[in-house]
Amino acid sequence: MKIILIPVIVIITLFTSCKETNQAENTLKNRIKSYLTECKKNGVSGSILVAQEEEILYSGGLGLSDRKKKTPTNEETTFTIGSITKQFTATAILKLQEEGKLSVKDSLPSFFDNVPVDKKKITIHQLLTHTSGILGNLPGGGDFTPIWKDYFLTKVFHSTLDFTPGSSYNYSNVGYTLLTIIIEQISQQDYEVYLNEVFFKKAGMKY
Repeated sequence: MKIILIPVIVIITLFTSCKETNQAENTLKNRIKSYLTECKKNGVSGSILVAQEEEILYSGGLGLSDRKKKTPTNEETTFTIGSITKQFTATAILKLQEEGKLSVKDSLPSFFDNVPVDKKKITIHQLLTHTSGILGNLPGGGDFTPIWKDYFLTKVFHSTLDFTPGSSYNYSNVGYTLLTIIIEQISQQDYEVYLNEVFFKKAGMKY
């Protein structure tokens, strides 16, 4: 029995020693890099920043920003964020209401001239909740298609409603663009400037 026990004790000791060494070498930074390596293998792309208190643990790009051109991603790569902006638009509207500068019950004629009869009763609340009946997107227009504000408003006001305001639901990018115009009119600032001043700076965010 003694002959058998001695080598078993030695083997267990060796395994324990190796485990402690691996744990010491396997820092959080290394684990992050290892995880991101696996993400890259699975086709994940993005600009990544991982920080803990004052220490930056990882900053860099992952994968490709343009797969056709084989353009690598880095920490400076700009990505489109799509409808993530809508939550900030809605918050800005509610902030202006909190300040008494508008009400979600206000209708379009409170902010725009020459609103057609079929759109006169559309409220801010309906724009916020996609129940205004306004079309989702302008024909031929995309997220990156430049358009003048006056031309945009003309096209929207001359478009046909999808349904009677308040009677149904239809996701509308156009409705939220109207909300950004309202924010600019009431705040007398560009949309981006207003959001930065009212929200992002106060949150300690920089761009």
